[in-house]
Amino acid sequence: MCRIYAGAFCTLVISWFVVRWKKLGAQRWFLLAVLLFGLGALLFALGKYGGVYRFYSELPGIRSLAFRAPTRYGLLFHLSLAVLAGFAFADLLKISKDEPKPTARNLWPIFVPVVLSAGVKFSGEPSEQ
Repeated sequence: MCRIYAGAFCTLVISWFVVRWKKLGAQRWFLLAVLLFGLGALLFALGKYGGVYRFYSELPGIRSLAFRAPTRYGLLFHLSLAVLAGFAFADLLKISKDEPKPTARNLWPIFVPVVLSAGVKFSGEPSEQ
């Protein structure tokens, strides 16, 4: 079974682009395409749990190849996250050189995954060991 974990930074990258969307300029649409490509690859990597299995497995000629190796789609998902992470680092370097110090009020979407993770951790549900 394929396990997909890209790390905490890649989760924060999506929030980073929400915060910086208007300032990305011409890169904005390329990054949106990479994000959608990654989302599609994730749906295929999840196999029959991704929601597109029923449609994809019914296409003629593809039925036998449908989801024999979902790991290949996991690789494409990680490739898209790597591209997004690279653009986020480049944007962060540009900010550190060009713009004044960002305020916490402007960066609030970055804290959403942190708060959600803390909520899950301290929710009282027993964790698997």
